[in-house]
Amino acid sequence: MATRWGDRDARRRDILAAGRELITRQGYSALQMRDVARGAGISPGTVYTYYPTKEALFAALYADRTDRFADTLEAALNTCSDLEELLVSIADDYVELYRIFGKNLDVVEVMSSPLRKDPEVGGRLVQSTGRAIALLRAAVEAHVPPEVNSDQAAALMWATMNGLAEQFTSSRRVMHANSLEDLVRFAARTLIGGLASTNKHAGSRTFLAEPTHM
Repeated sequence: MATRWGDRDARRRDILAAGRELITRQGYSALQMRDVARGAGISPGTVYTYYPTKEALFAALYADRTDRFADTLEAALNTCSDLEELLVSIADDYVELYRIFGKNLDVVEVMSSPLRKDPEVGGRLVQSTGRAIALLRAAVEAHVPPEVNSDQAAALMWATMNGLAEQFTSSRRVMHANSLEDLVRFAARTLIGGLASTNKHAGSRTFLAEPTHM
């Protein structure tokens, strides 16, 4: 059913759907406003009334995808019995998120750019990233020994997830023969064991008053 003229919410969804299809199939370079307009069945000028730049549209798509990753993480938090299984269950989804979006846009850059002022673009991306990070912190708190500093543990888990995602979405993949699941399991066991042996009274720094990187 065609979107009715004047239905801005539906039109925005059409634009996002067209952009999502382009970048999922062909990557960031394929996100051209003229092609997005064609996919959404509207004029290029109409696309620009919603998203004034390609970067703004990409940030909006990033926020939408991050929300879906956070949904996956929340479901895993409710169903997985330990942190290792939780990380394995979200690994593929996070690597895909990183491959399409994280390699092309740092949330820190959005936080300090004009995009941050637009609640439907940068503001939503920062909010979505913050939600994902908060869920990861909750997972750490639920599944690691009580003596572990949860802020430090969550920061370390986040850095490890990004490092593994970079390994499996770049030429560095050829440097080892491990599967993603094997490395996620090894990293989870190593981190949990190491964190449990640390001094629970060690100095800490609160993890992310604002989100950093996806």
